[in-house]
Amino acid sequence: MAMVIDGAETYAYIAVGVQRYADPPPKIIKVSLSSFQIVDEVIFGRDVKGMEITPDGSKLYVQTKNIYREHPSLGVWGIGIFRTSDL
Repeated sequence: MAMVIDGAETYAYIAVGVQRYADPPPKIIKVSLSSFQIVDEVIFGRDVKGMEITPDGSKLYVQTKNIYREHPSLGVWGIGIFRTSDL
């Protein structure tokens, strides 16, 4: 699991789940820190190693394995880039 909080301390971005074909599948979730409610989520990756957010809070970078769904057995590592406004 990995987590990062935006600079304004408004949202936490959390990677949950470790296996690509797990039930439920691994996700990146956006949690409001004022209400502790999930406000957005996206199914993504496996074995997340790290997450960083840009200083302006507009983009989230996620380092993970198996980002290419068409070749899940390759074990390819990569960086997923998400807009924080809508994941």
